[in-house]
Amino acid sequence: MTMRGQKEGRSMKLDIDLIKKNKMSIRTYLDLRFLYFCKLEKDEDFVLNYGGVSNADLYMFESIGFIKIVNIENYAIQNRYELREPLRDLFEGEKDLFLTWFSHFPLKTPTGRYLRPKTDETIMGKKLRAKWNKHFKNNTLAAQKAIKVLDAEMTWRRQTGKFEFMNNAETWLNKGNYEMYEELLDSKDSSTAKRREDYE
Repeated sequence: MTMRGQKEGRSMKLDIDLIKKNKMSIRTYLDLRFLYFCKLEKDEDFVLNYGGVSNADLYMFESIGFIKIVNIENYAIQNRYELREPLRDLFEGEKDLFLTWFSHFPLKTPTGRYLRPKTDETIMGKKLRAKWNKHFKNNTLAAQKAIKVLDAEMTWRRQTGKFEFMNNAETWLNKGNYEMYEELLDSKDSSTAKRREDYE
């Protein structure tokens, strides 16, 4: 799909597959494309024609992990923020997010109980990849969020002494721990976050 630019009838191509895959609106796609190309000083025609992104949208994109605001009051838009990995991945091509999640997942608990296989090439590692794909294959943003939730859960478990009770990787996916522990992302101090286990 092409869109006409404001100057001299120029057009740009929209990546409809990327928009559908990440379940985003065309406006969100255009805003993120602007932020990415503006920061890297690429696709200058698009950047000049598009104009800018509001401060409210900058805050929103920061809250979901695409950018980090460094100086919201700066006159030059490209100096107001830094790009984060999820936004780079969106336009530079994805990494193997399963391998990222797999490498973040702890191998075993302090007492030696194994939580995942040593490599993703084992039979169990391949089964885990199939489960991961079932949950996240067509949603990069959800996969990236699941990795952040895993990191937050591990931090919380270490701080509260509950690391020994961590689910193994297969159970973590089956039980939807990436949803159950999502609130830890909103907690500034994950040690005070109230979890279901605190009440059981």
